[in-house]
Amino acid sequence: MSAPARARVRELVDSVLDPEMPILTLADLGIVRRVEVTDDNRVIVTITPT
Repeated sequence: MSAPARARVRELVDSVLDPEMPILTLADLGIVRRVEVTDDNRVIVTITPT
């Protein structure tokens, strides 16, 4: 996956709304720790539980 595509994946992850406080994104909460795109284009997101 290209660097721009990886950046787009990160943008999408960062825009996900928290289900308990839908005015905040996961990025706003600072709980996204890692976003990995595997060689077969699977996305693995690691977050800190709240």
